[in-house]
Amino acid sequence: MSQLPLFSSSFRWCGSRQRRVFQWRQRRKCNQTVVVGASGASSSSSSEEEKDEEAKRLVFNPAAIYNEIFCDDVTFSKDVSRKIAKEVTELHPETYKHPEDSFYGEIDVNSMLELIDLGTDGKNLDGGLRYVDLGCGVGKQVATAALSGKFAKADGVEICPDLAAKAIEGIARLREKLEKYSDSSHACEISVSQGDVFDQDLSQFDFIFVHATTFHDTTVGMLKAKLSREMKVGARLAIVSKLCDDIVNFEPLQSIPGGIGWKPISQVDEKWQLDCYLYEKTKELD
Repeated sequence: MSQLPLFSSSFRWCGSRQRRVFQWRQRRKCNQTVVVGASGASSSSSSEEEKDEEAKRLVFNPAAIYNEIFCDDVTFSKDVSRKIAKEVTELHPETYKHPEDSFYGEIDVNSMLELIDLGTDGKNLDGGLRYVDLGCGVGKQVATAALSGKFAKADGVEICPDLAAKAIEGIARLREKLEKYSDSSHACEISVSQGDVFDQDLSQFDFIFVHATTFHDTTVGMLKAKLSREMKVGARLAIVSKLCDDIVNFEPLQSIPGGIGWKPISQVDEKWQLDCYLYEKTKELD
């Protein structure tokens, strides 16, 4: 009988240890993780707690970091979208004459990561690619681009002051988070500014993303002309819901399976998917 307390205590300790090992292994198996750092293997004398801390430091999970950064954000409702549309059309009546140009939507982070993988396939990453989101909202796609490991610089431009301010706050949180990872493969310069996409010089970017689902035909026509004129040869365009087959110096991106330059992408809090079309600028206009 005197042995029971000792046996019970030992059993609880073993169970706790097994649980810690199981949790550590589960973290190692987390989806879309990349191991970073070069600290070497732990010595045999390291405790399980030290291994847990090392695992937390080494595992880089883009989707998990994204969700942590934006955990307090609520998906914008239609009422908020209407407020944004009214604000933008009042501030810029000459360019944005149609309220539907400014309705707000969000892309699922994992779907965006897949899109970036497809859109950068075949590109030389050694020199560092530059990304921009035209109409970046609260900066979520800019953050995803920075976390993807594909870009040396990720930029966003947003015309609505309230959204731009919120994007700048989110990017500041992301920078602070990324400082914990010393591996240079995750070093990405990130910038968000408040401004009009039609005032931007697009010649410096390698990958341009536009969530154009509700853009009016007039706005899309203006945007196509700007993209055709300013994008550099070899740069890629990912545009949601709008075909650009009529841009004579663009071709559908051939890295997409089947060479059709199209991919369905998932939305946040919506059951249906959106069509995203991917193009590459192949030549300058005559």
